[in-house]
Amino acid sequence: MKTWTYFREGFVGSFELAAAIVMAVVRVAADFLNGGAGPRDRHRSASHS
Repeated sequence: MKTWTYFREGFVGSFELAAAIVMAVVRVAADFLNGGAGPRDRHRSASHS
């Protein structure tokens, strides 16, 4: 039972880490496709146009 709890906690931790990495990659890819503009610049230009 202890090993299962350890495995489950380790799996959840690695899953959260993978999710954070994926979100970071998606954010960087979106900025790159948007011409390298940051989130603030993108929001400002989007509200203007």
